[in-house]
Amino acid sequence: MIDATYPIRILTEKTGVPTSTIRAWERRYHILDVQRTSSGHRFYTDKDAAYVNQLVACMQQGKTISKAIREVDNRIAQGDLLAVSVEDVQSTQWQYYVDQMLLATARFDTILLNEIYNQAMALLTVDVITDKVLCPTMVILGERWQDRQAGIAEEHFFTTFLRNKLGARLHHQANIDGPLLVVACLPNERHELGILLLNLYLQSHGYRVTFLGADLPLSQLPLVAEQAKAQAIILSSTATQLSTDELLELEQLSGKLAVPVMLGGSASLDGQLIDSNLHLLGSNFQQALQVIRALVPSEW
Repeated sequence: MIDATYPIRILTEKTGVPTSTIRAWERRYHILDVQRTSSGHRFYTDKDAAYVNQLVACMQQGKTISKAIREVDNRIAQGDLLAVSVEDVQSTQWQYYVDQMLLATARFDTILLNEIYNQAMALLTVDVITDKVLCPTMVILGERWQDRQAGIAEEHFFTTFLRNKLGARLHHQANIDGPLLVVACLPNERHELGILLLNLYLQSHGYRVTFLGADLPLSQLPLVAEQAKAQAIILSSTATQLSTDELLELEQLSGKLAVPVMLGGSASLDGQLIDSNLHLLGSNFQQALQVIRALVPSEW
């Protein structure tokens, strides 16, 4: 049976390791028996994905890439054909980072949390870190705070850490040349971490983001959109249902602006909004990206 083959972009999706990192490993350590098509394009198989995932698992244990390669190669030489499925290895990798972040948070250990965060950022793509690590960690902290003696403090500790990290990363990526999106939280909405993660996700897909933070008066957005030359407005709310006044204000805003107005977060799942002029993003980043791309295409 011939193994299915795919380009390096799919290998990145299967492993979470950025394309640039895989290519650097190939050049420096001569790993992966890369095949080429008649036109010269390189292609990979699930064996390559399993190999890369095993490298990442070794590096999570504190090994350098060179030591990880030696260890995995030794396993193969001893007859271990890396039969574990790609999905099983991935699940273990993501869970490792989630568990370590929860441990650091429970100890209020900024140094450990910083080490785990930096390790994940160095090894994995932004999409993977957002979907498989940061969001699950936030969900767990949000669900368990009532059952833990310092649950509120834990959630605040992690939120503050992540807000600072994401803010710095957004600032350093501000030179992206792409469509500009103005992003803010609805009035009275103070939970901005989810929308910060979306900002990071959007920047990784070629958008420029101007983030206005929490609790923004909607009346100021038309001027902001005009001055910034925004190509869309994205708003967020964790409320499960919006009031009649909030719905009316959103409709009025949408009518005033010549650019699309989008709503994300739990509020976008409110059934009252189905017939509105707003473009609803839901609470899933991949789904949100599809809607945004349809309205404001990115070259990426």
